[in-house]
Amino acid sequence: PVEDDGGTALPTQTVSNKPQAARVLDSGKGRGSPTNEGANLRSHHNPVAQQCDGIFGNLEQMKETVREQMCKPKYDVAIFYHTTGFTQWIARHPRFEQLTLLVIGLNALWIWIDTDHNPGSVLLNSPPIFQLVE
Repeated sequence: PVEDDGGTALPTQTVSNKPQAARVLDSGKGRGSPTNEGANLRSHHNPVAQQCDGIFGNLEQMKETVREQMCKPKYDVAIFYHTTGFTQWIARHPRFEQLTLLVIGLNALWIWIDTDHNPGSVLLNSPPIFQLVE
């Protein structure tokens, strides 16, 4: 207790960083047993914990799903390509993938330039550079 200026004892309150729900559960006044203060709410003796798996569902099932996803082979469209020939070699080459991404990037850049700087509403009314690139 803390005393005020008049010598009267004032009650003190402890401050906790836990949310209100956690403080209630820790005190044994929530879903847990009131006689087992601080008891583990996930114990096998707690019927409420046995009925509810929490917000994430069944933990073992979730672990098994993650394991299956980790062992799953990575998807690659190249598995559907022919195994011989010049065109499959080009399609599998890393430079071809890089060139494809470059063309997509340049196309996005051109769309930005065309949208901001082309005064014509239709292609025939646009300046020759815009007609040429289109």
